[in-house]
Amino acid sequence: MKEMIVCQGTTHFAQFKDFPHVITSITTNELSHRTKILDGYGAPLDLRLALLIARTHAFLGNAVEAANFAHWGLENIGNATGLIQDFTELVD
Repeated sequence: MKEMIVCQGTTHFAQFKDFPHVITSITTNELSHRTKILDGYGAPLDLRLALLIARTHAFLGNAVEAANFAHWGLENIGNATGLIQDFTELVD
């Protein structure tokens, strides 16, 4: 297990050296079309990723972008109604 974390984990997390840019450079269009860039990051489900990106933008003070991703999340919420409050808080 240790060998796996050292060999694979280090490579995986090296992708995020330029945080937060690596997160904030993802667009709602890429979320909608599930691009290979997202698959390369081992990105979580689209709604969870949208929430992560929205929260990152909010943390950085980018309220417009945070709201943009939160709106995308609400529009694509489907049966994941447990996330409605999380997205709504970022819109307000």
